[in-house]
Amino acid sequence: MLRIAFVHNIYPMGGGEDVTAILASYLHDTGRYECYLLARVIDGQKLRESDRRSLHLIEHGTFFTSRKAIRELAAKLDELKIDLLVIPFRAISDWEYLRKITPCKIIYHHHGLPRWEVIDKLSRLEKRNSWSARLKIGLEQRFHYYSRRFYQRIYPSIYRSVDRFVVLCDLYRREFEQEIFHISPSESKIRAQINPLKPFPEVKLQKNKEVLYLGRMTYADKRVDRLLRIWAQVEPLFPDWELKLVGDGDQRPALEEQARVLGLKRARFCGYSTQVAEHYSTAAILCMTSTFEGWPLVLVEAQANGVVPIAFDSVGGITEIIGREQPLGVLVEPFDEEAYTRELINMMRDGERRKALQPLMLEKTREYSAEQIGRRWEEMIQEIMKE
Repeated sequence: MLRIAFVHNIYPMGGGEDVTAILASYLHDTGRYECYLLARVIDGQKLRESDRRSLHLIEHGTFFTSRKAIRELAAKLDELKIDLLVIPFRAISDWEYLRKITPCKIIYHHHGLPRWEVIDKLSRLEKRNSWSARLKIGLEQRFHYYSRRFYQRIYPSIYRSVDRFVVLCDLYRREFEQEIFHISPSESKIRAQINPLKPFPEVKLQKNKEVLYLGRMTYADKRVDRLLRIWAQVEPLFPDWELKLVGDGDQRPALEEQARVLGLKRARFCGYSTQVAEHYSTAAILCMTSTFEGWPLVLVEAQANGVVPIAFDSVGGITEIIGREQPLGVLVEPFDEEAYTRELINMMRDGERRKALQPLMLEKTREYSAEQIGRRWEEMIQEIMKE
């Protein structure tokens, strides 16, 4: 039986951890794999039944930011007799050192879009709006200070050290190959693996008059503040509709204060939930106002539950999920809040349009089943283990 270890920081936390949970459950159920989860922090209150069933949970309590910590990781992998290590974020400070001291195969699973780190850094600097932040933004714009760090040093080091470099879709694979690593597809170790969708046992297509936000409440990427401003324009026109905000994060207090200042009467903060199916079952529309995403599972989950998504057309993952030619939702020009408001109003008014999209969305999301994506991962794993 092949032994696979997944490394995380805090587990569970968001979409990346959900992907690990779905993959581990599929691999475990085949009877051919034994799966381990090594996380700095394991939040026992948020663990799902499937986590406890399909994963051996190990809390290691440290970041792998020193060679001593990396040696301890390698020793743990050796103790557990791990054959394959899957690392879904930049958890390791010295990838080439890890490669030297462990014989197991390594997959790096990149859960964002190419260059997301630079977008994230600039967004955080813009929010600070200090003289030092403006100086750093100027350095990036003129000298590509942060871009060079990531794409001339960090990512080439990761690529050299791993057996496969997994990205979220073919669009991202091509960008990494052509613009970052400058390699041909024939010699590439990069593979595109779409994130799997967890099964929803019962899909309810009769919806309430609810608009849903579901996700972390962070500033640089999620930008829920945009949605609150949009809802402030929409709420007076629809006295029988409600905005539900499901999730938590460091921006939640600021967002609750923003909602108070805007005088919102029907914007309800629901907190973190492990029962997201309950929210999808009643919502008619899902709103995403992110600056950037990788492959946002929340859009696919919404479609799989007959909830029509609206999002800014800001990254390739969002574009591929919703689509342009025959869209299964609404794409809005980034980051036009007035246009987003108009599209949301139109969708709220047009119940027939929402109903017509539901069977199309359900059909499309069958492509993201855990079985289909799991088989693709198995093929890649078997390919790696033969090398």
